[in-house]
Amino acid sequence: MIALILRLLFALLGVLAGVGGLLLWTLAALVFWLAMTTSGLRMAVQTLESTGWVQVGHAEGALLGRMSFRDVVVHAGETRLRVDCVELDWQPLALLRRREVQLDTLWLAGVQVELAPAVDESKPADRKSTRLNSSHVSQY
Repeated sequence: MIALILRLLFALLGVLAGVGGLLLWTLAALVFWLAMTTSGLRMAVQTLESTGWVQVGHAEGALLGRMSFRDVVVHAGETRLRVDCVELDWQPLALLRRREVQLDTLWLAGVQVELAPAVDESKPADRKSTRLNSSHVSQY
């Protein structure tokens, strides 16, 4: 009886080890895909675009190597940066080892910066306020 229980236990452990190994290989493949392929780079760009402050027309390359971007627009408040082409080659291990970004190549073409309107400090701020009349407020 004890021998049967031990056999079942070892069989269960073998199955669990196989499932764990499969999960580990799946995770490794996912990390490789994200870091080393153009489709992984494009997914990372889509995630960045979902923040609303950057748009990228086209991306090529890999996160852990040479990358190129076309039609890039970055919004920072009322300031806008447009770049027709960005070529970037970097050393990602420097970020892990020394916590610094090491660029081998950074090439920009067609850079346009639209600055926010300047604020005239000599004039008092124009403060417009809207008052809400309580007669216009409905209760739910």
